[in-house]
Amino acid sequence: MASNGNDEPRASNSLSHNHPSAAQREENDKLFTGDKIEKTVSNETALPQSAESPNQDRRLSREWDASKVPPSQFQRPKGSIYATPSTRDGHVGGAERDQKYWDKLKEKVTYDNKLEEETSAITSTDYSIEESQIVKEKVPWWSYIWDYEPGRTQEERKFISKLDWYLITLLSLGYFIKNLDQTNIANAFVSGMKEDLQMNGNEVNLVDTSWTIGYVIGQIPSQIIITKIRPSIWVPSCELVWTMLTFCLAAARTSNQVIVIRFFVGLAESIFYPAAHTILGSWYKPSELGKRACIFHASSAAAGMFSGYLQAAVYKGLNGAHGFAGWQWLFIMDGVISAPICIAGFFLLPDLPENTRAFYLNPDDRALAKKRMNSVGRAPRKRLGRSAFERIFGPSGSVNPFSLWLKSEHYSVEKIHGVG
Repeated sequence: MASNGNDEPRASNSLSHNHPSAAQREENDKLFTGDKIEKTVSNETALPQSAESPNQDRRLSREWDASKVPPSQFQRPKGSIYATPSTRDGHVGGAERDQKYWDKLKEKVTYDNKLEEETSAITSTDYSIEESQIVKEKVPWWSYIWDYEPGRTQEERKFISKLDWYLITLLSLGYFIKNLDQTNIANAFVSGMKEDLQMNGNEVNLVDTSWTIGYVIGQIPSQIIITKIRPSIWVPSCELVWTMLTFCLAAARTSNQVIVIRFFVGLAESIFYPAAHTILGSWYKPSELGKRACIFHASSAAAGMFSGYLQAAVYKGLNGAHGFAGWQWLFIMDGVISAPICIAGFFLLPDLPENTRAFYLNPDDRALAKKRMNSVGRAPRKRLGRSAFERIFGPSGSVNPFSLWLKSEHYSVEKIHGVG
């Protein structure tokens, strides 16, 4: 106690020496933005009073309060060894009052820590739930045989289903009758046409060659025409033309007539394959094209198989009926099968997303089709000009310019072929 008595005057002298005036305290208080200042402290409890070193307690307490509260609230009046914010000028902060202050701060720190722990627990729980959902989500079995995109909306699924039912079905049937009318000549040749038309030399080769010439000639002009005329008009019209020509084959009397007719059949059929892929690529994304293109191609194999069975059935049941031979009835039946599909194309083929008139696509479907093509970077149609003709028909170089440059730089032959 003697030591406390000796220290108290020194503390009082030190405090009175550093005690600011009332004007200085008011000036320091103006540096703060408001009268009410939020007081935050660390998780540590109140600073304990040490009987052995009261000066250290006052120093630590003063350092803490000086960084958290206005200067005027920091001043310690006489008789108090704690400089807590609960003490004001002219009032002595008793131990009970100071303890209440520290208890409130301790409760606030405890509440903040508890809130932080609950928040982190909720966040970790949500994350674990999301992880479990991802792990437990199973890919449906049908995704292995058909395309599956989890990000598709219900609206997009319905839209793609419409395209599959109408567009894929129609194009597959069109490719079916195209190959049916293409391969029927071979079945007719071995079913009596050779004898009836006296095709004993190279006539069958000429028939096949004339069809190939027409098929090669017609593809590029058809792709140019399809940019000017709606596919729903151009494609079914050409289908109807080769169907009528197939009927005409049944009335042919000489091999030369067959050769000429087959040239125009090839010319009309040449439009279908490139036009079909143009239409498919205008409606489907790259990730959706693979399986649908396979279905489209599979229809050609079905046509070749069906043509043989059809010829066998026709020859057995209709050979000689109404004055027509079995091979003539084959061409007639092919035309009968093709005609309804040609007519359906005028109503079911959806053209392109920017000019479609298909009855089964509503305005939302048409807007969705444009949005889908924009999302995959599909370039819109452009006006057909001189640059397009130059790209199609222009000369293409067969000489590697880099090899010529290496030669001009006097590189050895080994390096030219190895690098160039």
